[in-house]
Amino acid sequence: MEKQKFDMSKTDRIIFYSLMIVFPVLFVLFFLLQAIFDKESSSDVFLKNAASENFNGKVDSLYFEKQNHNVKIALLNNDYKFQIYRLWEAKIKVGDSLSKNKGSLQIEVFKKDKSKLILDYR
Repeated sequence: MEKQKFDMSKTDRIIFYSLMIVFPVLFVLFFLLQAIFDKESSSDVFLKNAASENFNGKVDSLYFEKQNHNVKIALLNNDYKFQIYRLWEAKIKVGDSLSKNKGSLQIEVFKKDKSKLILDYR
């Protein structure tokens, strides 16, 4: 089978190569500028999201959600799924009660033995 040549005019080649270079450069530049001029850091966004959560309930079960980076989930009796921060995984057990108010960065954990533990996002 004979190879076919694809002939492009000089103008077509200039346009083609310009697009192959310009779009990737603009794409990278867009994300760099966004990262430089974005006023909120990733930790600020994390804390803002944490502060917006509001839940109360008793832990019915604990499991790891494989499709979500294997994060540990506490399923509460009201079907709320709380994603447990890695450092807190050993502190939350089945039967504990969790309480978090909107605007707060603290989670109150009421243990079975009547003790109270406060977990702080900061």
